[in-house]
Amino acid sequence: MQPDESAATEPMRSRCYRCAMEVILLEQVSAITSDERERLILGIVASKSGIYGCEVCQYCGRLGTFSGWAGAIGSHRSGEFVPSWHRHGNHGESLKRLAESDRRFCEVCRTKVSRSDTYRAGSHWLCDVCAADPKNRDEDAASPLQNLNRRRYVEARSDVELLAWAKSAGEAVRDAQTPTG
Repeated sequence: MQPDESAATEPMRSRCYRCAMEVILLEQVSAITSDERERLILGIVASKSGIYGCEVCQYCGRLGTFSGWAGAIGSHRSGEFVPSWHRHGNHGESLKRLAESDRRFCEVCRTKVSRSDTYRAGSHWLCDVCAADPKNRDEDAASPLQNLNRRRYVEARSDVELLAWAKSAGEAVRDAQTPTG
């Protein structure tokens, strides 16, 4: 008896509804090009929906993320971005040590800067080089930096997450991708 060759070409499907959805999503991901990924990222960031970001931790200089209102408030409660999940010891004590320290990190390039002679844009610190960039020195300098932080967060998502996010954001993402002229 010959094995059924058509069975080998059919994708494996599980009886579990959730697993079947994962197979469908993985099949869609294989069709995403780098250009499509970039369009999804631009559309999601431009849609302005959601509270999320990826900022420079002012305690250690590493990137950290937050999402949702509570995450944003908890990570910025001292006026400086220090995500509690970075585990710098006791969170209250690390915030106290940070308040006493003169060292901060540039939001754009992450170099160490001195609080006393550094440009501040909103809640973000900038080194001299990044502060000299006109887009970081406009009256609402927080806006380009917020876009940078939102983009960092979105770029870190997998293709599966981007597809699901773009699908749930729907109209907002499509509107953000539509060129105006």
